[in-house]
Amino acid sequence: MKTRPATAIFVLAAVLAGGALAGCAAAEPSNAGTKGPAYVDEVSLDQAATPDDTAFDQTIAHLAERISNVDAVWWDEHLSEALPNTKFSVDGAAARSAYAAAVEGTVVAVSEGASYRAHIGDEGISEIEKLPFDSPGAQWRVMILTLQVADDFGTALPATIEFGMTIGTGFDAEIVREAFEGGHIFAVLEERDPSDDVQYALARAQTLIGSIDDDGTLSLPVLGDGQSSYLDGLTSLDAVREAATEPPTVIELTADGVRPTA
Repeated sequence: MKTRPATAIFVLAAVLAGGALAGCAAAEPSNAGTKGPAYVDEVSLDQAATPDDTAFDQTIAHLAERISNVDAVWWDEHLSEALPNTKFSVDGAAARSAYAAAVEGTVVAVSEGASYRAHIGDEGISEIEKLPFDSPGAQWRVMILTLQVADDFGTALPATIEFGMTIGTGFDAEIVREAFEGGHIFAVLEERDPSDDVQYALARAQTLIGSIDDDGTLSLPVLGDGQSSYLDGLTSLDAVREAATEPPTVIELTADGVRPTA
């Protein structure tokens, strides 16, 4: 963000009601199915960073490259359904939000967290091992963004929270710091396992992160060609705020987490 002084940063970090494996992006969230929606599948490796890109652009390109092979179905089809006033009922069960909280605030610090690697344990079960940030045996690393909360949209969050951003072991942590430190962001946060360094993390395969231009226009560039269908008209922060005040909605899902056909 130091490279984009006139641009506020918009982040959506989707949050589950349930926990997940350590490592912030190690596992699909519990509201993900097995088939990928177009707005994930359409992300192209053509977005890969070049040396002339800003820190923000490089980070966005890195996240896009990391999720290019994601294959999942998410409960929310549009941004409005990622907000706290939309709930989902799976196979008739009690309705709950897909995500835990939506927040707006300022990133006051960006720091190094831990790194992780996955391996098969003694009982043939996949296990996640937590390592020091710069461990040579790691498969991914987590940057920690500290957010001073300006608006939590009624979810009663503390004044300051932390959330994680997963990056590859070859990506420069200083680029992430330069891209986001001091930035004004909006986020929907995924709750993590208590053993993690942070309580929240970017979710939905880390695709929901972008910017708000001077005129208030919202973009989610990691989504590539799919961002228009996901935003579905919520192309400004004001529009997101208005959508969050709409009457509560419950969306029915099958046991597989998909919407029943008529």
